[in-house]
Amino acid sequence: MARRTPLLACLLTFLALSASSAAAQEDDMAATMAAWQKAGQPGVQHQHLAALVGTWDAETKFWMDPSAEPMASTGTIEYRMVMDGRYLEEVITSEIMGRPFKGRGLYGYNNVTGELEAVWIDDMSTGIYWYSGSINEAGDEVSLKSKYIDPITKEWRNTRSVMRISSDKLHYESYETFDGQERKTMEITGIRK
Repeated sequence: MARRTPLLACLLTFLALSASSAAAQEDDMAATMAAWQKAGQPGVQHQHLAALVGTWDAETKFWMDPSAEPMASTGTIEYRMVMDGRYLEEVITSEIMGRPFKGRGLYGYNNVTGELEAVWIDDMSTGIYWYSGSINEAGDEVSLKSKYIDPITKEWRNTRSVMRISSDKLHYESYETFDGQERKTMEITGIRK
């Protein structure tokens, strides 16, 4: 009988540890699921982005040379929310230097990092532009920074953009740094249709 007691005690200890390990794993799983649900839940910042949904008439100005008059064009911007209100999709149709132009952006507020993130593609390049920044508490100003490789110099170029939003108007400005000096390279004024 004395020999069975240690074996039974070991078995009972193993079962108790297994049960507590399973309970800890269930607690970990519940905490993991709660964290993922919180990370994936659209919030106030996503509602701010949704305020842009609709079609906008757009006037765009480009400055290739800061001392020269900008090139101007008109077009449309369409915004819509995708993935159940988690992301804002942007489609721009316009004209640049006398040729048709199409571009597409995707904006999202990352609940985990607390940052606004965006990507941009268009039919004048083969690169994907990555942005990060913020949307203010009122939801009426978006600030983003990015960098890209200049196709002429093959060097990284820093960019900064600011978009100010009201119910019927948006104003977007983009700046780039040349030789240590920041200058405006693009401006878009949008009027809601």
